[in-house]
Amino acid sequence: METGHEVILKTIDFDKTDELEGFALIGKSNKGIAVTSSRKANVHFTESGW
Repeated sequence: METGHEVILKTIDFDKTDELEGFALIGKSNKGIAVTSSRKANVHFTESGW
């Protein structure tokens, strides 16, 4: 992030019909919440290693 270039840390494979609707980091931690358009289980908790 400091370099201003994106880096793929990990790929999360959603169902092909689902779209990523939103993503937010939780506070100042390395954890986040991703929400997809799926009708079931559409909230995913993430953790990055930076």
